[in-house]
Amino acid sequence: MTNPNEIMQSKPTREVDAFRAIARVATTTGLAAALLLAPLTLSGCGEEEAAPVAVAPPPPPPPPPPPAPTVTPIAQLMKELGISDKIRLPEDKAPGTDPERVAVLKFFDGFAKSKPEAIRAAMGPQDAAVLDAMKNGGGFEKACAPVTRIDLTTTNREGKAYVMAVYRAGSDIEAQLWAFKATGEGKKVETQLFESYVQPVDIMSKISGSNLIGEWVKVVDADRKVALEPDETVKPTARVQEQEKPEASGSGEESGPIGAPPMRNKPPPGGIDRPGRGPGK
Repeated sequence: MTNPNEIMQSKPTREVDAFRAIARVATTTGLAAALLLAPLTLSGCGEEEAAPVAVAPPPPPPPPPPPAPTVTPIAQLMKELGISDKIRLPEDKAPGTDPERVAVLKFFDGFAKSKPEAIRAAMGPQDAAVLDAMKNGGGFEKACAPVTRIDLTTTNREGKAYVMAVYRAGSDIEAQLWAFKATGEGKKVETQLFESYVQPVDIMSKISGSNLIGEWVKVVDADRKVALEPDETVKPTARVQEQEKPEASGSGEESGPIGAPPMRNKPPPGGIDRPGRGPGK
């Protein structure tokens, strides 16, 4: 007797044959595709990927420059401090810090308002002594009252700050030169010192140009050089000039009471004349 299973295996149906044919085609195609992809896979696995090149980050931008120190405009300070309108101090000739600006404005405001007590504390001992003598004799107020305008200019020279004041009384003009130092925080002045600089005779006729303070110092240096020469080498004209100088204290010093009108020259008995010849002559 024949096994039914053997009959089905020996005589496949058309459907079975069709599925087997498709399977053989699929197997052959898959094998071919696998053989084609194998070299690519092998080649990819056989080579190591190149290490990424490290790129240095760009350098940081340079820091911005520090901001310039800010100062309060002179016009604003004059209004806040109640400075006399006789005072003239242009921005381009003003000190570079607020404490210096405040100190200079308040110092010369004392001259403009004939108030010696407003300036005495800022002076050195020699200038303060002369101021006291003038105040006691009434000379300070007499010298300052006629002044209608005070033009100020400041500069730094060899590490020192200077302020030059040009006093105007009618058609008369006189000048002072002071070395000064002022420190503090903000608009507050913590320390200050004003020392009068040597004033040669008729200094305003000897200086000119845009750097009056520098010219003033040059005149003083030249006079000092002549004064140090032996008597036999001094020219006659220089001798005459020395004889014409008014008597003053501290004349041999770099700074002192001499030449800072209306204080540097010793006041005559009964005070000093009104500044018809300029304050301090």
